[in-house]
Amino acid sequence: LLMGTMKFFIIMALVLTRDTKDTLVVTQCGAEAIAFLKIYGVLPAATAFIALYSKMSSKLDKKTLFYSTCIPFFVFFAVFDAVIY
Repeated sequence: LLMGTMKFFIIMALVLTRDTKDTLVVTQCGAEAIAFLKIYGVLPAATAFIALYSKMSSKLDKKTLFYSTCIPFFVFFAVFDAVIY
């Protein structure tokens, strides 16, 4: 039951953030910007994250690795909520 609830909220957060991102991008830049951002923004960022994560996983223990990957996301969303949006 607990895992099902966690999965539900994770999927709900994913869907809400994806739909909000698409709405904001289409409103501000147009629909053609989505493909551009996916190729030239998401792909390099994901590749850099994977490289950084693999380097960190060999040097840090599991708990420190977990917190060092989660905290930047929490900080970004807090700053986005408080300052940018």
